[in-house]
Amino acid sequence: MAFPPATGGKEWKGGRTVRSFAGASLASSLALAGCAHAPSRPGVEVDARRLELAGRWDEAISLLAERLATARSGGDRGAQARLLVQLSEAERDRAVARGTDTGGALAHAEEARELAASIGDRAAEAAAVDAAGMVRYWRRLLAARGVWDETERLFETALRLREPLGDHGALADSCFHLGLVAQMRGRTADAARWLERARLEAQAAGDPLRLSYVVRHQADLAGGAGDRARALDLHRESLRLREQAGFASGIAYALLAIASLDEPNARAHLERAQAIARSIGHLLAEAEVELELARLDAREGAARSAAGHLARALADAQATHDVRTEVETRIERARQAAAERKCDRARADLDGARAVARDTEVSGAVEETAAALSSCG
Repeated sequence: MAFPPATGGKEWKGGRTVRSFAGASLASSLALAGCAHAPSRPGVEVDARRLELAGRWDEAISLLAERLATARSGGDRGAQARLLVQLSEAERDRAVARGTDTGGALAHAEEARELAASIGDRAAEAAAVDAAGMVRYWRRLLAARGVWDETERLFETALRLREPLGDHGALADSCFHLGLVAQMRGRTADAARWLERARLEAQAAGDPLRLSYVVRHQADLAGGAGDRARALDLHRESLRLREQAGFASGIAYALLAIASLDEPNARAHLERAQAIARSIGHLLAEAEVELELARLDAREGAARSAAGHLARALADAQATHDVRTEVETRIERARQAAAERKCDRARADLDGARAVARDTEVSGAVEETAAALSSCG
């Protein structure tokens, strides 16, 4: 797909794994609530979004469901479409965080798309398509199965719908999501172009929350290119923006990324991320933080503490169906067992990792580890 020009009076010159609780559509419902055709009580949608950002998904979903029932009974189809989009996003984020089914989130996004299309509400239709794309994105990411064609098509469709509308925030969402897919496919140059356009759109919208997503993934690209100082600066900027917005899970993921680059202060960053993830019941983030704490303990010779973190990481990864983190945790357990010359246990962990990783994009990591540990016993 060609890279379209950025708006906002700015010239667009097209020319560790991605895991940051991605989804700039967290901000999109706030924009929908404030648009010219917004429902009569946009304050409810804004309140629900703030609850979502704070990791209070149950309360947000309850509030949105109540407002949706009112819109249905009153026959307000425009309000129904927009509320269905926001409900889908809240349900998706809760499901990803806790390992529950994303089917309801996808069903509500598809219902919103049909309803918005029937009344000619292109903004809501685009948001619904984008929401469906994010559900599919997370399903693929957690399953570690890198087939991105359908997800990318949905994001492209959302962008085509949004471009004539000139909504900078919505355009930032679409460009960011296309950048995510490009990152996952290893198309670094394409990812950089999409993310730069997303940055310009988010700045034109004056939206620091959307900007926090973009900056975080630009940090990933900088780190991948070997510019650790630039990556750390960008991660810190993303953290600042997320703290400003009160985006709890985003703060936890920002701290996790910073810990990998600010090694002298890694434990403090990880422990703060751990506390935030636990406070909101974000098992997916907890799994990754526990794994990194285990690695840190192992480097410091604290084997018992490392084992405890690994046990919790494994339980949380399994609960959230996070194949990549489960495999990485089993691999780390195997490495630590081999270091202690507990070779039977190391082989058992590798066998477990191999079974989970079968037919996924992380299977190669298991075999590489097995080769590296072949001298054990």
